[in-house]
Order: sequence, then structure tokens, then C-alpha cells
Amino acid sequence: MGIGKTAASAGLPDLSAFDDVSLLRLRAQLHSEMKRRGLALSVGQVAEKLAIAFFNSNPGCTNLSEAAVNTANVDALSRRGDRYSIKGVLDAKKLERYTRMQLTVTGSFSNTC
Repeated sequence: MGIGKTAASAGLPDLSAFDDVSLLRLRAQLHSEMKRRGLALSVGQVAEKLAIAFFNSNPGCTNLSEAAVNTANVDALSRRGDRYSIKGVLDAKKLERYTRMQLTVTGSFSNTC
């Protein structure tokens, strides 16, 4: 399942226009700001945040909430109690570009989201 918007549709700058040094500076600033806000920094944490945001922003999808930290094999829960394990895949060929999100559901799930 693909999740997210393209950079252009999300109102983000065209990163291909950045020179290498500017791009590295941007990455360092982004990392510092994410850390300051307590936002996710690992691939798994980012995948969970993006997947939950995607589900909650689409009317045809089940609303999800984050599972308690250290809940074994469960990353998100639906209002009905369905348990979700969310896995993010990092494309090794393109540094830090998320190419797909795969959602694995434990329990009954009938949405076509």
C-alpha cells in the first residue's frame, strides 16, 4: 500500500534544485528540529506515524490510534480493537526515501483502505 503525497502536492520544496551542501544542511536542521519536537527518527517510527495519519485522514479507512509503547507486535489499534502491525521499508538504492508502506493486520479487517 503506498502512503503519502508527492513533494509537489504536499507543498514541499523541490529538493533536486538544492546543491549537495545545502541539502546536507537541510537534513541536519530537519534532524535537529524533529529531535526537539520528539518526532520519530527511525524508519519504523516514521512508518507508524505516516500510516496512522494516512488512515485517520481518509474517510473510507478505519481510524487508528498508537498502541502503548512496548506492546508486542502491535503498533496501532482501531476503535473496534483490531490490532495493526506497521512495517516501513527503506529503499537502499535511494538514501532515506520511503518507497512503500506495508500494513499487516491481526484480527478482522474489512475496509478497502
